[in-house]
Amino acid sequence: DAASTLMSVLQDAPPGRAQGEQTTFGARAAFYLGEILRTRYEAVQFGKGDDAAILQQKFGLLNETAQQYVTAIQYGDPEYGIGALYYLGSIQREAADFLENAPKPEGLAGDDLAVYQKALKEQADIQRNESKNTFKTCREKAAKLNAFNRYVRGCLTEKELPPEQTHAPSRQEVEVPGADEFKARIIKNPKDVEALAEYARSANSVGDHYLAKLIASKALEISDNNAAAHLAIAVAEIQFGNYQAAYFELERAKELGGGPAVQANMGALYTVIGDSKRARAAFAAASGAKPADVAPKAREAASGGGI
Repeated sequence: DAASTLMSVLQDAPPGRAQGEQTTFGARAAFYLGEILRTRYEAVQFGKGDDAAILQQKFGLLNETAQQYVTAIQYGDPEYGIGALYYLGSIQREAADFLENAPKPEGLAGDDLAVYQKALKEQADIQRNESKNTFKTCREKAAKLNAFNRYVRGCLTEKELPPEQTHAPSRQEVEVPGADEFKARIIKNPKDVEALAEYARSANSVGDHYLAKLIASKALEISDNNAAAHLAIAVAEIQFGNYQAAYFELERAKELGGGPAVQANMGALYTVIGDSKRARAAFAAASGAKPADVAPKAREAASGGGI
């Protein structure tokens, strides 16, 4: 089953020994194992059996889920590690709510009831404080890792995230300006990186981000030192919602002198994580960026829209 497959990934690439892509694979496996446990944890509620047994089951699953998320965090992955921190803080907060809303046990009254409620309140306070500390760690870790994903926003707001949009955007197949000229140049010289990068940029300008990413990737297979190709992929990744991948491309484009378009697209990433201050600074530094080099989501965010 799925859990067994994920466990085998963890056994092959445990934290501390995983390298390269194994780090991402291990973090992802640990994160999704945590998600399986979180679903079970959240399903345990009062009113479905003996209250004492429910409490014991709830907190047994809380500890088990937390341990799995900690494993994901240990890989240091900017997406799955931050996601694990976000959900760890969330289940700790939910545990506090669960304790505070616990029903009164039948037959318990007077001093005995007061002692029971005080004990629950103390445990709820512990869980709430742990939740706040986890979210604080998440924010610090996200800044250290340069993480750009929806979980960062969750840690900043300490609120429940809306459901993730998992559907991929449909491809916009349109006529790409200058396509015939680009193709002729590429046929003449299949290693013409400039022609490939310009073709990708033109594809982005009319919304064919799938084609733009494909062509820009071919350019970078020939030479990794083309800022325009990295920018083209970043624009496409932003439109696809792959913000972490976009960040890495923008960093490389910046190293290669990508110009104000790098800042314009970074503004979109800051908007995604809810960092409005840095988003405004990035957009302010983007004067002169050409529309073809800026993701539509970035242009929307710069005009005051959300992502």
